[in-house]
Amino acid sequence: MASPSIAPLRFARLLGLLSVVTYNWWVGAALAGLVTSPDGMFSDLEATGVRHAHIFERLDIASGILVCVGLLILRAPADHDRRREWWLLIAFGLSGIIGGLFPYACPEGKNDLCRDAEWHFELPLHHYIHMVSGIFEFAFATIAIICMWRRLRAAAESAWRRTGELLALGLVVGYPALALSYLTDRWDAPVEAFFFVLFAVLVGAAFLEPREQDQPRTERARSTSSPIAASSSSTESNRSMPRKRSTKATSTSRS
Repeated sequence: MASPSIAPLRFARLLGLLSVVTYNWWVGAALAGLVTSPDGMFSDLEATGVRHAHIFERLDIASGILVCVGLLILRAPADHDRRREWWLLIAFGLSGIIGGLFPYACPEGKNDLCRDAEWHFELPLHHYIHMVSGIFEFAFATIAIICMWRRLRAAAESAWRRTGELLALGLVVGYPALALSYLTDRWDAPVEAFFFVLFAVLVGAAFLEPREQDQPRTERARSTSSPIAASSSSTESNRSMPRKRSTKATSTSRS
């Protein structure tokens, strides 16, 4: 598969960074005071009928589209491990798009009536589609982080090894906090924000990690041609060695 040139690479990375910005719309919501308690949920702001919900829904859709388009421009890497991460992030972006297209029917985080109707399957279908898409979004991002961490353990650059370790540490810290928040029904907003940031770092790392086309053309040409030159020189030396032996044998027999 042909590698994209420098210009599409930069454009794809720009889209990736924009997706990180739109994915973290919770920052603007927090600064605007739309979540008044740490026990609230940012995702409830997307529920049908909530003020500004349509804005946050569109930002989720935009973020997913930017991730998918950016990754498609980059194309699937030739390396098997990175290709697997590429597909997981495509699925992550698609899950975000579906979640934005099918919002919550009501804010189920702190609304007992909404939660009771949810458990009895009395809410519209789009509510449950949003729930399932959110579960898959977490699953795809979590598996992608694990795959990236395992691959980056052997990275040549220490900065990328630390990035993988940081992402893995985020999972180790985040999931127990998520379980505790779910069981106690407290501190939902900080935990939700933590995962927003964690997944944003994952997407940013996937777009910014060096690729083959980051190298100057001269270096790529040198790295491509050097094995051929080395093999040809070794072949020539191998060919010349028997000639020297035969010449030495001839001179010995004459003497």
